[in-house]
Amino acid sequence: MFHDPSVKNETDKAAEDLGVVPCAKQMVKIEPYKGEKQNLGFGGSLVQIAIWFAFEIFARLSGKPSPGQRPLLDFGGLGWWLVSTASLVIWFPLLVLGAGLIETAGIWNLILLPVIFVMQVIFVGCLRVQQVTFAHYAVHGSLSKRPWLNKIVAQFATIVPLAQNPAEYRADHVQKHHRTRFFTSIHDPDAAFLLQLGFRPGMSRRQLYAHLWRTIFSPRFHGLFAIARLRSTFVTSDTVHKMAAALWLMALLGLAFIVPWWVFLLAVIMPWGPLYHVSSLIQFLTEHRWAMTERGPSNSSEYADRCVGRFSLLPAPTGKTGIRLWLAWARWGALMIPEILVRLGSWVGDLPAHDHHHLVGHAGHNPEDWPKAIFERQRSIDEGDPAGLANREVYGLKAALDWVFEGLSDPKD
Repeated sequence: MFHDPSVKNETDKAAEDLGVVPCAKQMVKIEPYKGEKQNLGFGGSLVQIAIWFAFEIFARLSGKPSPGQRPLLDFGGLGWWLVSTASLVIWFPLLVLGAGLIETAGIWNLILLPVIFVMQVIFVGCLRVQQVTFAHYAVHGSLSKRPWLNKIVAQFATIVPLAQNPAEYRADHVQKHHRTRFFTSIHDPDAAFLLQLGFRPGMSRRQLYAHLWRTIFSPRFHGLFAIARLRSTFVTSDTVHKMAAALWLMALLGLAFIVPWWVFLLAVIMPWGPLYHVSSLIQFLTEHRWAMTERGPSNSSEYADRCVGRFSLLPAPTGKTGIRLWLAWARWGALMIPEILVRLGSWVGDLPAHDHHHLVGHAGHNPEDWPKAIFERQRSIDEGDPAGLANREVYGLKAALDWVFEGLSDPKD
């Protein structure tokens, strides 16, 4: 049981009469960082910071901060881009080294292969966050106040993952996806691609789930996606983008002559190919309630209803005691593993709070605060929730897919 600081016992009262604050009360608060500036004792500060970091890790892994929680780490947009790029530089050789152990691992491959898969998922997340977070805000002009720096980051963050070039990305995303008359309609480029893949309005939820599984393993899907990426990179982009991307692709392909074929397959082909495509599909399929109608939403309320907060978090076990409670928590922990992998590999960066990005004006927040998006979203809820964000939240991948598929099953024009 935690001590309630609002209830003072006789020892506390006596200590306060003497001008002494009880040590435990002074040093430890089992709560997240809320932006307070405190002058803690040395031991207390270490314990308190450790507790704050635990809450910070949980918030960033799940995408859902606690009420009142503020970010302990705040590097700004450019700072987070540098951190992300450093993660890429570190993670890629680790993946290559891990894949290289397969030949000599023997029976240990039973452990090594799942570990390599997790490493692949995390690395794909590092590639994806370059595009969906840093290139995204660069084409919005929000990553830096310097336009030239936005252009450089946009080029880098689309060349490395071999994603859609910045000019086309801006045209599709800023000029179409963010326009109310196009938003989630058949004229929205993301919705149009989903329609091309066979996710059609009027299909039942069961049909949509079956089609999702077929799509994940469909050579047609992976071929369409790969062709679209390569076309945007090497055909419709500007000369500088083409040249830089060509050099980068040659460097990647050159690894095929240096490392064994299975290392090249696991560390290059899979992350830049099929796993990247599946990550993208899961991300934009669950991003909005895709109406795929002729027209976009007719008013702000309808616009908001097509946005959602997606969190890699499942309800905690309740109503059990003893061994049943332990088993329930063990089951919860096992089920959380794929949810965390979705967060690390698909719903990366600020994507859990993507609804806040679209409704930032309704919330009365500054769009330049996007590096703190998941915390800003929670702040909006804490301060009265003018955008109604708390009414549109889904927890876990299945809940997100259910929400989207319900909308597709019964589209409203």
